[in-house]
Amino acid sequence: MVARKIGGGVVGTDIKNLIIWGNHSPTMYPDLRHATVNGKKVLDVVDKEWAEKTFVADVAQRGTTVIKTRGSSSATSAGRGALDHVHDWFLGNSTEWCSCGVYSDGSRYDIPQGVIYSVPCQCLGKGEFKIVEGLTIDAFSKGLMEITAKELTEEKDMALSAVQ
Repeated sequence: MVARKIGGGVVGTDIKNLIIWGNHSPTMYPDLRHATVNGKKVLDVVDKEWAEKTFVADVAQRGTTVIKTRGSSSATSAGRGALDHVHDWFLGNSTEWCSCGVYSDGSRYDIPQGVIYSVPCQCLGKGEFKIVEGLTIDAFSKGLMEITAKELTEEKDMALSAVQ
């Protein structure tokens, strides 16, 4: 989506360090603020309104769009994504970030403790990763990150109440 928006021969693999924060649901937040394309900041080559409105909404509805377009599940796309992720996780790709759902200990990015939340990570190989630290989070991002954190906290609470 970002490569198509930029045009000029840019392909998806030219986009680096795009972050998906939060839950795998329509509340997930695709963050272009730290993303690059061929060494330039993505937000220097796409307009902010598209990034904050159109892109965020389109990513949130991507699964639904794929199902409507194909007439069937988006499982193949998700499966390919899982394979690519496991490849990097075990073989390493520490020069780029990926988004990983990790258990939050409550110490980073104001993410509540005890939820599995997608954050930017570097895959170091052999199943090791590290969370990217110290990113600046602006008010717009914080607001969307809080929405997905609230949803995850509610899901966790519901799951725990079912087993008590």
